[in-house]
Amino acid sequence: MRRVKRILLLIPNLDFGGAQRAFYYLGRELSADYEVYECVFNQDGGIAFPSENMLYDLEIPAGKNILDKGYRFLQRVFKVRSLKKKLQIDLTISMLEGADHVNILSKHKDWVWLCVQGSKSFDKDMRYEALSKKFLIPFFYKKADRIIAVSEGIRKELIKQFNINERKVVVIENAVDQKMVDQKKSEPLPDLYKQLFSTNKVIVTSGRLHNQKNQLPLFDVYAEIHRIDPQIRMFIIGDGPLKQEMENRAEKFSFKTYFQWNAVEPTGSESVFFLGYQDNPFKYIYNSNLFIFPSLWEGYPLALLEAMSCAVPVLAADCPTGPRQILAPNNAKDVYELEQLEVGEYGMLLPLITGRKNSNAVSVWAETILRFINDREFISYYGKRSRSRAKDFSVEVIGSRWKAELAKQ
Repeated sequence: MRRVKRILLLIPNLDFGGAQRAFYYLGRELSADYEVYECVFNQDGGIAFPSENMLYDLEIPAGKNILDKGYRFLQRVFKVRSLKKKLQIDLTISMLEGADHVNILSKHKDWVWLCVQGSKSFDKDMRYEALSKKFLIPFFYKKADRIIAVSEGIRKELIKQFNINERKVVVIENAVDQKMVDQKKSEPLPDLYKQLFSTNKVIVTSGRLHNQKNQLPLFDVYAEIHRIDPQIRMFIIGDGPLKQEMENRAEKFSFKTYFQWNAVEPTGSESVFFLGYQDNPFKYIYNSNLFIFPSLWEGYPLALLEAMSCAVPVLAADCPTGPRQILAPNNAKDVYELEQLEVGEYGMLLPLITGRKNSNAVSVWAETILRFINDREFISYYGKRSRSRAKDFSVEVIGSRWKAELAKQ
């Protein structure tokens, strides 16, 4: 029987994102036992997570129109297939949908594995959504030799909605690098922020400024908080396409907001701080009182796991998929219609802030934050619970599960 020796990891890019970080961790862990190569479509967004594995850049950027996109897609397929032949790849693992399609169509003599990082049913940004859900996903994914879903929710939707053979789908969650988090969280804060964190109560969230991450409603949540306790400060870490929308929304409120990308130094009198991309978000999270996570959909969110690694209590939207599996693993549900606070074993689950189904969600979030940010026993207890749960997903634990699965091939 042929054994796996050479593995190719395929992803569209290696810029700043949770899937890219998971890709980096996987490549690092597998390289101890396998000959690992990495491949990206292009480096237009830079390489945020460089590894010691050999990296191949196809140098094929995104297309400008539908014909150009199709042409470049075929280019990617032919180049990846040629690379698989050249390197004599035994198994190829892809992450993110574009890479999954290329992986399947470029199949040579290799086994094809797909690592599905996000919900397909609830993804509101999926290109050609109707076409993808009805035809492309069922067609392509059925051809994979193995599908690794990062959450049980994703596994279920692949089987039930897209009719994927359940024997092909295995759950292996994303990993968190506890040693890296521990090292970075202890780095000192800038002087101004050190003073603010020591003299105020602070809530923090971290993620791309993107519709998926749902930071815009946090202005409404914070307005209710600020009205009752103006000493509470909110820090939002991340960069993305919604920067201007964040500035526009901030103008509607009386409290001051700081935006790092405007190249103006903060005075310390601001209530809300947008810090942009931070190479080390952990020192802010570690020194905060609460971490909040309002996403509309996820896969198995690394940002949440990394915050928990900082031993900080977390409040997360009960979105598809991941937060419930992380915070309340013994109370699994396939519907996401939470209307009030649910106290989980490892953190708090809150309703989605959509402005439609649950108009009371903003008040629930504000009341929950105000209730727990002043509760020292809660912060101490759930800080420890957070840290304990994050250890279940260390790179060592998750890496061993990947290797055990590879040994079955």
